[in-house]
Amino acid sequence: ILFAASALSSQAQFNVDSISDQTSAVEELFLANGIFVNNISFIGGSAQLGWLTDGDAVSLGINEGLVLSTGLATSVSNGNNMAGGNWITPMNLDLYALSGFPTYDLAQLDFDFVATGDSMTFQFVFGSTEYPEWVGSSFNDIFGFFVNGPGISGPFNNGAVNIALVPGTNEVVSINSINSTTNSNLFIDNASMSIPNFYC
Repeated sequence: ILFAASALSSQAQFNVDSISDQTSAVEELFLANGIFVNNISFIGGSAQLGWLTDGDAVSLGINEGLVLSTGLATSVSNGNNMAGGNWITPMNLDLYALSGFPTYDLAQLDFDFVATGDSMTFQFVFGSTEYPEWVGSSFNDIFGFFVNGPGISGPFNNGAVNIALVPGTNEVVSINSINSTTNSNLFIDNASMSIPNFYC
């Protein structure tokens, strides 16, 4: 799961709805923030992409946005009871290079963008139902945000750099780099909250 949940109160709930038009959803998200996007494509099952609302109700840090999931995006709020999928997706070589493990159930969103200002920021929340039992194993859910373009020269596809890093480090964002013992200040254990066994 690439965008997921944070600490929850017993009554609070966020929602994830299915997306019927992926292009319109991406345009809506970015255009609302002064960013023009085109050449939008998604690799994965259509049910892996969803639209999150009411994130503020659970102190998510993001009130509204896209969910990219290795399972069914609409079932993210079910925690470890989340329905999975058996997606036939290609392996992402950049994520493989970052993690050292083959990728499965890939959810990959690609787009070109032009910002109207002189800078831009992206916010994301990483969560996984692989916590805590698979930490340190090859079942290493991972997130990458690869950016390429003029003036950028990186080691990944099309000269991209990965900007999804553990703050203050060069470590990739994954269950093996953020958990109860590694970078634990960034890890929220939701096991006792209203969505059982869901961590981010």
